[in-house]
Amino acid sequence: QKDLNKPLIIAEKELKVLLEVVEEEAKLVVAKPQRQ
Repeated sequence: QKDLNKPLIIAEKELKVLLEVVEEEAKLVVAKPQRQ
């Protein structure tokens, strides 16, 4: 069952990284709304 869980753990880490990137981009958009 450890082998079955591994892809989930990897996917979860990738999701967290994606979320951090999205948050950073959102901050940039909020900081400079006129540029878009």
